[in-house]
Amino acid sequence: MGVENKKFEEYREKINLFINETLNGRNTPFSKQWKYIMGPGKRVRPVLTLMVSDIFGGDEIKALNLGYAAEITHGASLAVDDIMDADDERRGAPSLHALYDFATAVVASIGYLPIALESTFMNSSDSAKELSKTWGIMSEGAIEEMMHPTNIGDKLYFDMIDKKTSRLFACAATFGGQAAGVNDSTINKLAKIGTLIGRSFQMLDDIIDIIKGNDDDTEKLDFQVLMTVIHLKSSHVEKGVKDFFEDLEGGNLDTSKAIDLFTKLMEKTDANEVKRKINETLSGAFSLIHSLNIDDDSKKLFISYINWCISSMAEEGDITWEGKKE
Repeated sequence: MGVENKKFEEYREKINLFINETLNGRNTPFSKQWKYIMGPGKRVRPVLTLMVSDIFGGDEIKALNLGYAAEITHGASLAVDDIMDADDERRGAPSLHALYDFATAVVASIGYLPIALESTFMNSSDSAKELSKTWGIMSEGAIEEMMHPTNIGDKLYFDMIDKKTSRLFACAATFGGQAAGVNDSTINKLAKIGTLIGRSFQMLDDIIDIIKGNDDDTEKLDFQVLMTVIHLKSSHVEKGVKDFFEDLEGGNLDTSKAIDLFTKLMEKTDANEVKRKINETLSGAFSLIHSLNIDDDSKKLFISYINWCISSMAEEGDITWEGKKE
């Protein structure tokens, strides 16, 4: 494990300790559900908050509170997503509603959000505004997803990513800057960096769903995953396969055949085209990092975080990620 990776593990240990102490200090009707929502995880979002705050000389307690707010939002949104998608399992464990019931899962998830807002006020009203804005944008993304289960084009696909996954990464990066009291120009750059990290993270997550066959036993193909494959591999897909996609979009082919084809396509290229697209997206993030007024070691740490973050996702799909080179 490299020096930078050890640093990220230290951040993760700090946020886990903070989460456990905070949850143990509260006695509510939803204590068990909240602890389940905050179960084992990569903590990539609060780690981003802590790292950015550290780079700019921020207050660690403020950063921990803000990172906790980001992680609450992430965990609660996953619980709601599982309800919307009728998924009884997540990452090999029962979803919250499967473990309890739908009503309990909904109320526990919604009831956790005020705790996140309370945590942001440990820093400033600006952080509270950032979080409430993030909730609104993420809700818009969820509604768009519900309204467009099929027939998603390139623009809408990435718009939904930016309003959900990317928005929370942008919020986490912004929180780190706010904990350190950086200026508005730097906040804007941090938000853009977070957005690009989130895009790459979600693209890889969608592809892993295909590789692991997570949609095999569902009647409805996740059309976002379909569009990911189309857009990430469009320059390498022969005409016959493009016709197949068009038929599928028109509802003329079944999900199992689609999954088989997508899996073969991924095996054929060993996910290299996915990596290329992700690297292309991350190049923009790297350029923004180099424009920040921080020392070279801090820039190196920031870039290492991105590779650590993407690598942690790649490992779930048994994809080898060498890391994006500058």
